[in-house]
Amino acid sequence: MTERVAFDPANILPVTSSANRSKGSRGPLDWLPPDRSFFCQYVLRFRRVAASYGLGFTIAKKEGLAALIRGVGCERSRRWPGLARLLPEVDI
Repeated sequence: MTERVAFDPANILPVTSSANRSKGSRGPLDWLPPDRSFFCQYVLRFRRVAASYGLGFTIAKKEGLAALIRGVGCERSRRWPGLARLLPEVDI
């Protein structure tokens, strides 16, 4: 399954080699893109890929993701209205 997730086109973004090395296999609770304007898109993409593979998270990680979404301001963004509905349950 790891290879399927890693090579899924929905999970691949063109980035510099240094950004790729910096991120490694970490998710949004442990790493965010250097460009703050990309935070919300990254979190939304992470959530979609995780959900499409049925990947579950602990309650602590769900709460952490909800706090991250609120903390970076995604729920207030008109650009990312889909994230606001994830806040009550963050069902990943």
